[in-house]
Amino acid sequence: MDAAALLRPEEARYVYLAGRVAKCEKRHREAERWLRRASSLAYRDDDWLTYALSLKDLGMLAWDQGVFGRARSLLFRALRYARKQGDPGVEGVILHNIFVVRVTGGDFEGVEAVARQAFERYLPYHDRLPALAYDLTYYWLTRGYAFRAIPVLRSLVPHFKQQAQRLQVLSALGRAAGAVGDLEVFQEAWKEASSVRGLHPRLDTNAAALSDFGFGAAHLGLWETARACFEEAAAAAEELGQSDMLIRAEAGIEAVSRHENPDTLVRPLVASGQGPDPFMRQVLDTLESLSDAARKHRQREAFFDGSMD
Repeated sequence: MDAAALLRPEEARYVYLAGRVAKCEKRHREAERWLRRASSLAYRDDDWLTYALSLKDLGMLAWDQGVFGRARSLLFRALRYARKQGDPGVEGVILHNIFVVRVTGGDFEGVEAVARQAFERYLPYHDRLPALAYDLTYYWLTRGYAFRAIPVLRSLVPHFKQQAQRLQVLSALGRAAGAVGDLEVFQEAWKEASSVRGLHPRLDTNAAALSDFGFGAAHLGLWETARACFEEAAAAAEELGQSDMLIRAEAGIEAVSRHENPDTLVRPLVASGQGPDPFMRQVLDTLESLSDAARKHRQREAFFDGSMD
């Protein structure tokens, strides 16, 4: 892709794709150079789609580097030009990114409305819908709405075929189940996650997932299980060079050794917010529609495959 951009250095879309590839491969400095050039070329040519996409990826590069203010500024500019282009799917992706940046930056006021806007742009069958549903439920979980998160997380599991992502969903489910005292759901999530980890022992999400299960076990008072989870998380983090995950796991080990719950982030609300939520219901219904559409697609493929025999 770099070669294509070099051969056509004045075509914004080729330059953008080179930047996109570099970003995905963690070549951040190179990605920023390509994306800046792509945005300049796109602006010159009134190519508002490529301009919006370039700004969006520059915004997420800034987020990766912890520069939240710049990330927000670039993403809001990207959204303005995506709306000028009139592509709801691109608008949805940018709104989704704004949601993630604001939540991870601790900017919570009105953030669920942003997620709702992204959700509406993604309807009916955008392939990023499950990812948004996961990010939304993890936000609910960390804001005290564990009861709201659990049914969505359970519904999400079959939508993630990549094992690293599937493990993330299962571990979030285990953490949520622990937070509300549901031992049965915790054990179900742990059993399926153990199967995934057994087949794929070096997933880069192992340390984070094991820490989430450690938090869930601590909520349930399963101190030995929690300690074992955090010890495995520490080993996985050390092996993969994930220093932030290592610090998190070691803090978990210290806390559960004293029979203290290290999960200061997930504290379910006792009295409020635990009943049915209209947005939650809409997310669940949409995930069910996605599942139905996937089943019908598989049935059509099976029919045509059979007819070719």
